[in-house]
Amino acid sequence: MKIAFTVYNLAFISNWIKKLMPYWKNCEIVIFHIASLQKQKLPAIEGIKCYDVSFCSYSEIIDIIEDEKIDLWISLNFRSLFELLFQRICALQGIESIYLEHGFFSQNTLHFKTQKAQRHIWETINRQLNFWRKYVGLLYNTNKKSQEWRVLQHVYFKNDFNLSPFDHYFIYSQREYKLLSNIFSLDENNTALVGYPIFSSEKDKEAASAGLTMNGEALYVHQPFILDGYATITYEQEREYLLDLEKQLLNKYKRLIVLLHPRENLSAYKKRFADTQITIIQSPNNYSCFTDKSLIIGHYSTALLYALYFEKPTIILDYPTVKNDPIFQECFPRVESIEDVCSSDYDIDISKKIPFAGKENTYEHIAQEIIKICGE
Repeated sequence: MKIAFTVYNLAFISNWIKKLMPYWKNCEIVIFHIASLQKQKLPAIEGIKCYDVSFCSYSEIIDIIEDEKIDLWISLNFRSLFELLFQRICALQGIESIYLEHGFFSQNTLHFKTQKAQRHIWETINRQLNFWRKYVGLLYNTNKKSQEWRVLQHVYFKNDFNLSPFDHYFIYSQREYKLLSNIFSLDENNTALVGYPIFSSEKDKEAASAGLTMNGEALYVHQPFILDGYATITYEQEREYLLDLEKQLLNKYKRLIVLLHPRENLSAYKKRFADTQITIIQSPNNYSCFTDKSLIIGHYSTALLYALYFEKPTIILDYPTVKNDPIFQECFPRVESIEDVCSSDYDIDISKKIPFAGKENTYEHIAQEIIKICGE
């Protein structure tokens, strides 16, 4: 079986694809990415065939797809014109398609990141023009021009995704099913609830549950609010914000550890905090960062599902100039001011665990479900 992925950001390769691959023994993996356009460097990847289609025309992309003879196509996003292009190619070419959820659905999922675009206006314009050139190629070459033009109008301009469904949806939980049902026509025949992947395998899950401790440290789960254009503060102001947070936490906890978002520059953050006692780490999808912590602090990262799974005391803290998405306020108490982070002991609503994080919670289970449902 040959499985293709549309990869908008190379972080998906290490955070998702390489974690699923060990459980697809008899499958070939093909990745279509835009690293050159995004000015990213593709790491060496063993066992994966990669195509940089940054500057390929529509016809060149079709030639590659026809040569590869793809059986199954997996998308980790559905909002950008780049992903819509490949979704429509699948529909027109008769390739079975999957939407595999990679992050919690939030109030920002369907919105264009205008602040980030304004800060990088020429890069944004160049990228969008690139996508449009490819998409015009689809509209010009298809013999279903009126249908595809109508799909583009409804999906891209009106956020009406019902005209371009996937064949299958693999999503985390009951909570996600309820929200995504407002966007796609989900039912028990096309949707599988697979759980948020906290562990690689069932064996890892069993080992982790036996090693939970409280070491007196606080973990701050970072979000790229500045990078993504949601916040109007500078990186230096963020530094002061975290130093103020550390000052309050040291009244009760041993130290503050910042779990940096995977898309941020680790070396830049380490340099920025080199003269402080704050520890900066970057360890995507690593549950062990949570198992021994006494307090978890965050905003609305899906990494907070680790805290929920391990039933760790957790708070949602306001971030400067950003309106918090209410996702996790159903599970964790919200603290508006840094001065109040140590004001009480925090309990977690265990009843939200399965509705939010789902069951199973392993990459192994997700990989097996995809093969089982979509056929070998």
